[in-house]
Amino acid sequence: MPIARDIQVLHKDGTLVLADRDGKAITFSKEHTIQQKVSMITRGALCDVPTHQLANRFGCKTRTSSYDIRNAVLHGSPADLLPKRTGPHTPPKRTKEVEALIIRRRFETDEHMDAIADA
Repeated sequence: MPIARDIQVLHKDGTLVLADRDGKAITFSKEHTIQQKVSMITRGALCDVPTHQLANRFGCKTRTSSYDIRNAVLHGSPADLLPKRTGPHTPPKRTKEVEALIIRRRFETDEHMDAIADA
C-alpha cells in the first residue's frame, strides 16, 4: 500500500518495513511510534470504527491529533512521522558542579529544597 509518493509499506512478521522506490528499507518494531501511527491509519481506512475510538485505542489524546497523524502518513514525508523532541529546548542554567553540589547536599542532609537553595 503506497502512503507517500516514494514510500512502500510492508508488514513482515508483525514488524513494519518502510521501503522507498530504490529499495532502501527501514524497519520498525511493534512498540515504535511510527508503527503505531501507520497501523492506526491503516485500521481506520479498512474498518468502520469512529475516529475518536480509533484515536483512543492508539493513544492519541484528541481526534484532531489523529487527523494530523493521518495527514502526515498520507501526504507528508517520513520525517513527519518521527516523534518530536519534548522537554526544555534550552540548556540548563546551572553548571554541572552546582548540580553535583545540590545532589550531594540533598543526600547528606535532611534539608528541604528551600534550605538547600539558601545554602
